[in-house]
Amino acid sequence: MLRKAIFVVTFLFVLFLPFQLHRISAATSGPYIDFSVQPSAKEYIKPVNSDAEGRLDISITPKGMATNEQRQPIEVYFVHDTSGSMADNFNGAMKATSAENALSTAVDFFSNNSQSNDSYHFIPFDSDISRKVIYSRYGNVVIQPSEGLANIKSIVPYLDSASNGGTNYTQPLQSILDQTSPVTKTKKYVILLTDGEPTILKKTELVSDNSYKTPYYTTVNYELYTNHTAKRFYNNKKGSSVVLDTNYTRIQSTINSEALNTADSLGANKITMYSIAFAKPGDVNYQLLDSMAKKTGGFAAQGNTNSLTSLFTGITSQFDAPAINGEVTVDLSKFNGKVKVKDGANAFVDSNNIAHIIFNFSYPINSNPSPNGINVSLPLTFSQEGTYTFDDINLSYTDLNGKQVEKKHVPVTVDVKKDVAPTFSSAVELVGNQFFPPESLVKLGSTNTERNQFFVKYTLNPTGLLNLTASGTISGMKIYQPLPVGITLVNSQVNILSGASILTGATAQEINQNGQRVVQITIPKSITYALGSFSTNEFSFSINLQANWAMSYTAMPIANLQYNDSRFGSQQLSLSASTGMVGMKVHIDGSDYSFIGDYGGKVQKVVSNTQAVIAETDQKTPNISNKPIMGMDLKNNNQTIEITYSDNTKGYIYLKTDFQMSETATGKILPDGSSTSGSAQFNITNLVAGKNVAYEYKIISDTGTTNWTSFNPSDTIPIPANFYGNVEVDVRTTGGFTSDPEAVKKFIFINKKITSITVTPNPIEVNVGTSVNFTVTIVPNDALNMNLNMSISNSNASINGNSILGVREGTAKLIINSTDGSNIHVEVPIIVKNPYVKLLDMRFTKAKYTLLLGDNIPILPNILFTPDNATNKWLRDVTSSSNSVIQIVKKADGTWWLQANKLGYSTIKIISDDNPAITDTAVFEVVQPNNGGGGSTDDSDGKW
Repeated sequence: MLRKAIFVVTFLFVLFLPFQLHRISAATSGPYIDFSVQPSAKEYIKPVNSDAEGRLDISITPKGMATNEQRQPIEVYFVHDTSGSMADNFNGAMKATSAENALSTAVDFFSNNSQSNDSYHFIPFDSDISRKVIYSRYGNVVIQPSEGLANIKSIVPYLDSASNGGTNYTQPLQSILDQTSPVTKTKKYVILLTDGEPTILKKTELVSDNSYKTPYYTTVNYELYTNHTAKRFYNNKKGSSVVLDTNYTRIQSTINSEALNTADSLGANKITMYSIAFAKPGDVNYQLLDSMAKKTGGFAAQGNTNSLTSLFTGITSQFDAPAINGEVTVDLSKFNGKVKVKDGANAFVDSNNIAHIIFNFSYPINSNPSPNGINVSLPLTFSQEGTYTFDDINLSYTDLNGKQVEKKHVPVTVDVKKDVAPTFSSAVELVGNQFFPPESLVKLGSTNTERNQFFVKYTLNPTGLLNLTASGTISGMKIYQPLPVGITLVNSQVNILSGASILTGATAQEINQNGQRVVQITIPKSITYALGSFSTNEFSFSINLQANWAMSYTAMPIANLQYNDSRFGSQQLSLSASTGMVGMKVHIDGSDYSFIGDYGGKVQKVVSNTQAVIAETDQKTPNISNKPIMGMDLKNNNQTIEITYSDNTKGYIYLKTDFQMSETATGKILPDGSSTSGSAQFNITNLVAGKNVAYEYKIISDTGTTNWTSFNPSDTIPIPANFYGNVEVDVRTTGGFTSDPEAVKKFIFINKKITSITVTPNPIEVNVGTSVNFTVTIVPNDALNMNLNMSISNSNASINGNSILGVREGTAKLIINSTDGSNIHVEVPIIVKNPYVKLLDMRFTKAKYTLLLGDNIPILPNILFTPDNATNKWLRDVTSSSNSVIQIVKKADGTWWLQANKLGYSTIKIISDDNPAITDTAVFEVVQPNNGGGGSTDDSDGKW
C-alpha cells in the first residue's frame, strides 16, 4: 500500500532579526527593506580530509508602514492534498473535513476582497494531480484542477469524500511553473496543504531495455510504501513494469531532492510558497516543507484542527495587501569553487554559483508589515584554508512605488584554519504547547495561560577538535537569546532534555543588553576535551517563553553563544537560525461563536466549530485601533468586547446596539423611563461592528404602533407626532457582530400636545396709543406644555402679555406658535386706528437757554404742546440764526438735536409738522463749561 501523504499549506515567513548586526538601509522613506549579514563565527577549522563548514547568517527586515498604496494583482494557487491519509482523524475530526473548512474560509475571504485582475487556481493532488469523480445525488462532481473562485467553491464541499492515493509534491507544483508567466506584474502565491511527506514522484528519464533498440525517454516512477519498502520503476513499450531500484533511502532522497528543486524553480520565478504540515509532529517531514517554503521567501507552519483555519486566515489576509518581494544574493564565483553552498540550504544556487535568498513581505494598510523579518542561515563549505572575504552581497527589490532598489553590503571576512578553538554545531527549534503549535498560540481573553506560551529548544554539539593531542576545558558558557517585542520569559527554569551532567543548575533570566531585552542562559558546568573527544557530545534544553499580545508569524532572533576555551581564550559564535515561528491571536471562545483578535487590531467573529468567518472589523470600524491586541474581555452583560492593546490603550466593539432618546426641540437627553412634554426622537449611539449590519425599529405607544422599519443608523428617527402617553422604542440588528436578535427596549412618557389655539377678539382693533386685551384658548386644556411664542409682525403694534398696544396707524399680525412640538401656528389680524387730535399751540419751556460748549441735546423735551394729547407732535423744521454757534441735527428717527459748537448766541426757531403756521423761537447762549451758568429761575436764563 502506498505511504499516505501529509496536508500542508504554504505560508508567509515572519522572522525576527539578530541583534548587534551591521545593517544596511535599503531606503530612507516609506516602506523599505533593511538587511544585515554576519558570519556565525570569525574562524572555522579545516579538517585534513574534508571541507571546513561555516555559515553566513542573513537577516532581512521590512521597515515603514503602507498608508494608501494599492496592492498589485495576485495569482493564488491552492495546492491541496487529497491523499488517503486525509481520511484519518486528527484531534477528533477528519483531516479532510478540517481542511475543507479552512479552504472554504479562504475562498470566502478572497470572494469578498478580490480585484478585477486577480486569479485563483485549485490544484488537488494525491499520487499525481487529482482527477476524481465524486458521485452525489445532486450530480457528479469532479475533483480536478480548477480556476476561478466560483468553480473552486463548488468543489470544496466534496473534498472530504475524495481522500485516496499517495502524496506527490513535485507534479502539482511543477504544473504551476508550466502555466504561469514570470514576466507578469502579478504577485504569485502558493498555499500548499498536506498531511504527510512525499511518497510519489514521476520523473522523465532516459532508459534502455530490451523492448526497444535504442534508449528513450519515459516516465520513471518513484514510490515509497508504508512497510518501508520502495520501488523505482517504469512501464516499457511492451507494457511491462521494469524495476530499476528498491533502495528506500536512495528513492526517498530523490523524491525529496526533486521537491526541493521544484521549490528552487518557484523561487526563481518569484512565486512565494507557504506550507502547512497538517499532522502530528513527527508524522510529516516538517524540515523539508520548511526548506521548500523558505527557498521561495515563504515559510512552513504546523497546523492542527484547532489552528488550521486560523493559519489559512492569517496567510490569505497577507495576500490582500501591498507587498515587497526581492532577494539577497551572495556571489561565490570569485572563490573558483573553493566556497560552496551546502546541500539543504534555504536558498537556491544558480549556474554562476550565486546564492539567492528570496523574501516576500506584505504591508497591510496602516499596520506593521508581515512577516516582521526573515532570518536565514546560509551553510557554506570551504575546501581550503585561508582568508575569505565576501564582498559581493547584494539586496535587491522593487518598492511599492515600482522603483528598483539595489544595495550592497559591506564585506564580510572569515578565516579558515587548521586549528581553532573547539566550537559548537547547533539547532534551535520553536516548540508549541500541548494545545497549539508555536505558529498558532492562543491567548484566552486577557489571561496568560499555557496556551499562549511556547518553548525554544536548543541542541548543541561540541565539535572542531581535530588536534588529537590537545586537551582543555570549555567553561563559562552563556547563551544570549534576544527577545522580539511582546515576548517575555515565563520563568527561570531551564528544562533539561539531554546532557544533565553539564546542564544541572543552569538558569535563565531576562536582562537588558545594549538596550535590548535578552534571555541570558547560564550553564555553570564545564566541558573537558582530550584525545580528540569531549566529555559531553551533546546537550539539549529548552526555555519557556510567552507571547503577551497578538503577533504575526515571528521567528526568534539569532542567539549568541559566549564561552571560554582554556587554550584559545574568550570565544563567541551565533547559533543557527531557529526553525518555526511564533504567531499568536487573542480569543474569546463561545459555544456557538468565538471572537479572534490579531496583530493588526482586526477582530473576527467566527463559528466556533468550523472557524468560518461570520464578520470582521476593518479600518472604518469605530472605537478600535490598528495596534496588536493584548487582551479581549466581554463587558456589559456580554454585549461589548473591551479590547486592550499592546500599549494598554482600550478599544470597544459593540455586539448589541444602543440608542438614546431626546426632545426634538431642545435636544435634551431623555433617560429610559423619563417623561417629556414635547415631541421626541432617538438616534443610535453604539454601532454594531462588521459589514452589512441591518437596523430596524418598532415604536409602540398608547395611541399607535409602527411596523418593524429598516433605517440608517446615522439617521435621527422621530417618534410620530400622534404618539403620546407611554411610548416604547425597540431597536434590533442582524448581521455583523450582532450577538442575538433580541431588541433593545427603552421607554418614555410623552404628555398630550396642543391640538388647537383660538384668539378672541379676532381681529383685534386698537387705537394708536391705547391698549386692548385679548384671550387665548388652548385645546386640550390639559396639555402639559401650554407655553406659547407670541409676537407682532411689524412695529405698528406691540405686545405685553395678553395686551396689544397700538403704536401707529396701520395693520399688523399677532403670531402665535406652540412650543410643545405640535407645530400649531395662528395668525390674528391687528387693526391700529389713529383718531386725530389737532395741535393748537407749541412753545419752548423758556425764552432763553444756556448751553455749554460741546453740548449735544434734543429739542423735543423742552417744548410744550397744546393740547398735550395732540396726535402729531413732530417738528417739520428747526432753524438756527447762527449755524456756526449752534448746529441743527436731524437724526434718522426724526428727532431734532442741537450741537453747541462755538461760544456765542443763536436764535432757534421751531416749526410744527401738524401746522407749519405754529412756530416759536428761543435764544440759546453757548458758554465755556467753567463759566458756571448754574440753575435758573422762571425770570432768568435757563441752563440746559
